[in-house]
Amino acid sequence: MMAEALRQIGEPSSMEAALPFVVERWDRGPPQHGEVVARAASSGLAFACFYSALREHLGALIVLRLGGRVLASSRPLNSEQD
Repeated sequence: MMAEALRQIGEPSSMEAALPFVVERWDRGPPQHGEVVARAASSGLAFACFYSALREHLGALIVLRLGGRVLASSRPLNSEQD
């Protein structure tokens, strides 16, 4: 029973459906590598995770997404600054 629950949690489709908001931290420089630092089920919790990631990863690009849509970013996405 526990193994089945863990297997279901590990499936991307079920996790994405249950926790659709994603907070990512992106490294500067090539190759750009993104890391998921949080997932959330609600927008309130997602924004709390986003602001927490801003404080924890100073200077990094932090992005909050819902599917393919960017809800918040630590700097303008069209910025060419690095």
